[in-house]
Amino acid sequence: MLRSTLVALTVLAAAAGCGSSAPPAAAPTGSAQGAPAPESKAAPGAASAIPKPVNEAIDRVRAAIGQPDDAHIRATFSPTFLEHVSTTQIHDLFLSIHEHTGDCSKQELVERKTDEQAVVRLVCARGNYLGAVTVNAEPSHLIDGLVLKLEGH
Repeated sequence: MLRSTLVALTVLAAAAGCGSSAPPAAAPTGSAQGAPAPESKAAPGAASAIPKPVNEAIDRVRAAIGQPDDAHIRATFSPTFLEHVSTTQIHDLFLSIHEHTGDCSKQELVERKTDEQAVVRLVCARGNYLGAVTVNAEPSHLIDGLVLKLEGH
């Protein structure tokens, strides 16, 4: 079940990146357009702090895992993302993540790309996720691209 959830996250995230200005990446690699593929090691010299726009967006993702609702999902993901991935799909996937790994208590920087793009580690009770995140530059910093991968898989 967990494996199918991760595959679904990758597929959904890849589909959601269609509106991004970044060049497309192949969906089978687990990357979404506008979001770098997650890697398991921090880049040498990476800044120690998650860029504020990305951190705020990931805070909203962490809060939604386990207790997602449509209003929270719409306040987290951009309209472009939601054109390709329904709130129901996100809701079901976040509940599945919570079922398998429990509450996610914090996020850590793995690699800073720009102020709007980073790879982060979601630290959860029974496993961690690597997340490649791209947020828009608007003050709400909604997520335009998100790829989550269970760390070590």
